[in-house]
Amino acid sequence: MIRNKKQDYVLAYKQPASTTYMGWEEEALPIGNGSLGAKVFGLIGAERIQFNEKSLWSGGPLPDSSDYQGGNLQDQHNFLAEIRQALEKRDYNRAKELAEQHLIGPQTSQYGTYLSFGDIHIEFSQQGNSLSQVTDYQRQLNISKALATTSYAYKGTRFEREAFTSFPDDLLVQRFTKEGLETLDFTIELSLTCDLASDGKYEQEKSDYKE
Repeated sequence: MIRNKKQDYVLAYKQPASTTYMGWEEEALPIGNGSLGAKVFGLIGAERIQFNEKSLWSGGPLPDSSDYQGGNLQDQHNFLAEIRQALEKRDYNRAKELAEQHLIGPQTSQYGTYLSFGDIHIEFSQQGNSLSQVTDYQRQLNISKALATTSYAYKGTRFEREAFTSFPDDLLVQRFTKEGLETLDFTIELSLTCDLASDGKYEQEKSDYKE
């Protein structure tokens, strides 16, 4: 974590995120607006943006679920006083037992998890394709502005990509710029997560990102 000249909080990296599962989970930079979320990898000569949207998830309500509550228990705050008393008495085992019994939502298939909608793949020409071919590589997430940025120089031309999600417009936005003689040409492809169906049944592991 660093702070830039404007005193913004910034996560900064000197190499792209790995395109493996661990790279998606631990290295790609997250952006989102509450209903639309994405992970930006910051690749060289390419970009990969995995995204999801809140309406695509594996939970209920199912056709036969008359008691569906979204996985939320009702009136469980009534047990907080008893849990606090146990903590004050340093009876941590009792507090843990009460919390697990009364404050954790039901573990049913209707509780659901968000599913990966797909990936946006962008291929650039005239930008190189490895860290050894470019200079001054920077990959950042400006937490203060919710802005993910990737930049590097290739053959005297500096390329920069910015990504953010707009809450008012409910959009994922990418902005590409360059300074120099090299061209800014690219192709975009959308690949949807395989085997998703509106009437399918999904287990917990189906929320995992599939490579």
